[in-house]
Amino acid sequence: MTSLGTTVPAGPVQGRVRWRRFAAIFIPAFLAIAVVLFLVAQGAIGVSFAISGTPFTVKASQITGTGFEQWGSADADINGTLHPVFVSSFNSASLSDLCQGVSTPFPGPFANLLVTAGGGGTAATATNLVVDAVSLTADSATFNNINIGQDPNSFTSPTPTGLPNGTFGQAASSVNITNANQSALATSAGVFTLPGLGIKFSSGGCP
Repeated sequence: MTSLGTTVPAGPVQGRVRWRRFAAIFIPAFLAIAVVLFLVAQGAIGVSFAISGTPFTVKASQITGTGFEQWGSADADINGTLHPVFVSSFNSASLSDLCQGVSTPFPGPFANLLVTAGGGGTAATATNLVVDAVSLTADSATFNNINIGQDPNSFTSPTPTGLPNGTFGQAASSVNITNANQSALATSAGVFTLPGLGIKFSSGGCP
């Protein structure tokens, strides 16, 4: 990552970084690192299952998590084709007003399949949440006790496999992201609790 748009308050730093325009600087730089990583690392594969390769949208009005870790990797589809991703891992996370949407091959009112949960003041929750994404935008993101440039091989939960020593990563004790909108290729969790679950077809995507 070549630059970070950080806003540092006056006075001593308390291990907290707040980023505005999160996607404008942070995500493109991280994706560039991920692409380079694929060219030099063999076997640096993300999730343990073959992905479909179809991106899906995940939106949430607020994401809070603990034990945050992030690094670049690749996910393999069933044909063995590698897809660049940046992996975000949380020991625990809550997602308010969650909406997941994926396009279908059907027209009109069946063009999108939407999954909603975590509304009405009761957030969706997950343990050992891992998201393999290709893009992310947010109104703001606050990271507490962040280490930027940490080697992912020194991460403890989980420790990525197949990454060469010296790979770029970052970690924080906790994170708070508002109005997140991301495109992902895979998500996994130990337990994912979805209060107020709704599944439906729609002519449009997530609001």
